[in-house]
Amino acid sequence: MKACLLPSFFLLCLVNISHGSWAQKTSDSFSITIKAETQVNGNEFIIDIYKTSSFIKVIYHLRDSVCYTEMKKSPNYTHASKNLLDEFAKSPRNQDSLNLAANNIEHVIHQYGVYSSDSLKINPHTYSAYAKLLDSINAASSEVLENAKYNKNRVVLDGTQFDFIITWGNNSRKVHAHSPDARSNPLLHNLITETLGIYRQIKPGQFLTAKRTSGY
Repeated sequence: MKACLLPSFFLLCLVNISHGSWAQKTSDSFSITIKAETQVNGNEFIIDIYKTSSFIKVIYHLRDSVCYTEMKKSPNYTHASKNLLDEFAKSPRNQDSLNLAANNIEHVIHQYGVYSSDSLKINPHTYSAYAKLLDSINAASSEVLENAKYNKNRVVLDGTQFDFIITWGNNSRKVHAHSPDARSNPLLHNLITETLGIYRQIKPGQFLTAKRTSGY
């Protein structure tokens, strides 16, 4: 199915309507969103994971294209692109401000993306190892997940930027990783590979290929 991607909070509301109020569930209930972008080839994929004591819902999104015609009509795009050009023109450039401006452009592009989506609903008791992995991610500190001390001098040319948003009740936190692997970010890498692997095991085919997920 192809469509402009719904905001994550709206997807969360749909789950709430179908399965009761998310905020009222126990600490076993939380969500993890994985956002990955590879600038070299334009790949982007997003995975929304919702875990409760009775089910795990995983929604996979692959970006197929961007509605550039509509995007360029947007005042948000006009403002963001002007801001980025202004930051580039400054001398000396402020890298933090430049990164923020680039992120704002990417946010607008994301809003006008056209995505193919598919989903799974699995039993946490049947997939107990995966359920425990999700619990480990939820319980781990951001410092442990990002493993900044190990990655301090790690250099990756290009690669894939990952953001992980962990939400429970009305709280959330965000962690970042650049091309995570089994040594740089073991828990996050395991989350990515296991989440993709479950889909490929249950629904083998051409949708979630390694080419579409930047080699993961």
